[in-house]
Amino acid sequence: MAWLNGQGRRSQWLPAELSGALKVLICADVLRPALNWMVSVAAIKSTLAHDLAQYRDREGFTRLRAHSLASRPRPRATPCTEAP
Repeated sequence: MAWLNGQGRRSQWLPAELSGALKVLICADVLRPALNWMVSVAAIKSTLAHDLAQYRDREGFTRLRAHSLASRPRPRATPCTEAP
């Protein structure tokens, strides 16, 4: 991208196309980027978790979601008092 910009060939559509292509390759397990990259690239991370959960490992993400919900701290019940 920087090289294209330096050559005066800035593209309006290329970043979006590359972002979409990267998500497809990551979901298909063709590319396996480092976790720190996946959580730092804003154009990718906005929908990547959803796409991974839907296309790569649906059962694994379902178990992870259930575990996360089960381990959340529950709010404490407060005793109800009646006004005099």
